[in-house]
Amino acid sequence: MSRLFVAVSAHGYGHLSQIAPVINGLRRDLPGLQVVIQGDLPAEFIRSRIDGPFELLGEACDVGMVMENPLTANWSATHEAYRLFHQDSAARLKRQRALLASAAPDLLLADVPWLPLVAAKDLGIPAVGLCSLTWFDILHEGPVASTPLEDCLRDIKRAYQQADLFLRPAPSMPMAWLPNSYPIGPLAIRGKPQREEIIARLGLPRESRIGLLQFGGVGGAVAADALPLLEGMVWLVPEAIEAERCDFFTLPEGIAFVDLMASCDLMITKPGYNSFTEAAANGLPLLSAARNEWPESRWLVDWVAERIPFRQLTQAEWRPEPLKSAIESMLEAPRPELTPATGVEDALALLRPWFS
Repeated sequence: MSRLFVAVSAHGYGHLSQIAPVINGLRRDLPGLQVVIQGDLPAEFIRSRIDGPFELLGEACDVGMVMENPLTANWSATHEAYRLFHQDSAARLKRQRALLASAAPDLLLADVPWLPLVAAKDLGIPAVGLCSLTWFDILHEGPVASTPLEDCLRDIKRAYQQADLFLRPAPSMPMAWLPNSYPIGPLAIRGKPQREEIIARLGLPRESRIGLLQFGGVGGAVAADALPLLEGMVWLVPEAIEAERCDFFTLPEGIAFVDLMASCDLMITKPGYNSFTEAAANGLPLLSAARNEWPESRWLVDWVAERIPFRQLTQAEWRPEPLKSAIESMLEAPRPELTPATGVEDALALLRPWFS
């Protein structure tokens, strides 16, 4: 029976969300595929994205980023975390080898921790990286480290370069230094429209305009209370947003988030791979808070702006009047054609041979 080991970065939920359509595609093509997932992630969230059973090894395999809020990284704390991780890399690599040896997979798929790639090579297990970024690119292109990271960066870079293959789903950072990289189409899920169900549950007029607010958290410049009250406009917001407003409704239970995306008129978010590609795949206009310090942002922004109505506001512009103008202009824009999410089939064609 085929066995897949998936190593997921410890940085929010985005990496699991990005790779999930590929895992589900493999499981569709390979009935009985056993899936082992390593990552510091709640099982409930994994079940919301992964079809079928899986074994969870609930421990982090890398550092990710230390965040001050959903938009701002704490770079000095991040650099220190990488220094400490690298300082203990021999023991961590030994542990990673043990996990892989015990699982004995046909393939390791990493989005996008580097140490599992090294362990897999040591054990002779085929290893593939898949991500729109690497931690080498993020650290190399981010603010200069006050902590010496040359040895750490060298090892991270070498780990990615020694993978059997590295898949770069569009839109991705260029990774010109990575000779084993291969571009594939965007990874995204197309939702099923549930607009009538949402309107009925919330008791809204049929002509209501519905916005979706999703930052993966709330803080500072992205405070929801900056949103203006607009006639006929309501917002679906996470439970974490506590605001006494007649136009705010908690995300309806039992409806997948991607189905909400397929049902709404507009989404407000921050730059992130899955938010951007799934907005494009579902033809959803997007208003984004600027995240200029994040090295991946410009590649995401350039790509999505060519495909759907898109606006980006800076922290200084995150005020009721600029928001009102941006929201109204995007609601008036014609809905675009849906962007084909071809990355899954591209990835499957390249990964299937390892299971034959």
